[in-house]
Amino acid sequence: MTIAVISGDLVRSRAMSDAELSNAISTIKRTIADYSAHHHFARGDGFQIRLTNVADALPCALAIKLALIAQRHNKQGSDCRLAIGIGEERMVRADNATNSGAAYERSGLGLDRLKGNQLELFGESGLTGRQAQLLQITTLLVRWLSLQVNDLTPKQAQVLQLWLANPSIEQSKIAQQLGIDQSNVSRHLNRCNANLIWQTIEQVTRTITDDLTATAVVKPPAG
Repeated sequence: MTIAVISGDLVRSRAMSDAELSNAISTIKRTIADYSAHHHFARGDGFQIRLTNVADALPCALAIKLALIAQRHNKQGSDCRLAIGIGEERMVRADNATNSGAAYERSGLGLDRLKGNQLELFGESGLTGRQAQLLQITTLLVRWLSLQVNDLTPKQAQVLQLWLANPSIEQSKIAQQLGIDQSNVSRHLNRCNANLIWQTIEQVTRTITDDLTATAVVKPPAG
């Protein structure tokens, strides 16, 4: 069975108080509840998320980052680095802590080498032809998404998170939920390139599910 695995940990968690760490973990758990996901937390700040629907991998990863960034206005915000691995699953256990397979190995290896607050999705180096080209494009698009999200303000992250969860939602409803003017919702969405971010997520997801499902992996950056 082909699945997606997101391995991650919180950035600068040693500088966080127990309350801040607990709040960040609770935020991640609330966020992934919107997906058909199983999770396991270890070492306090490390976590692994199993998704049986590979199409949920990138949206879920971005939702986690947005939720953490959005909390910074409460002075309890954090950030995380995330490695997405897609591949076969060999063994599934009830606690999800000792599952095994290519998806786990790829995401775990990627996380060990990631720096800062990166989100990375890379592929098998042995690919050739059209698949190699698609994988290169997908890698760059995910990297662009990561940079875009990392530069958002807390309010932009709040607005974008709500909008990405339902792009057909009326801006007035977002404004009402956040207690801001509708004009501010429009301004935030425009400044964070919301439409382009949505289109990029859709394109990456289609490429992974239609063309790279059998081979897409997370690979650590060079160096």
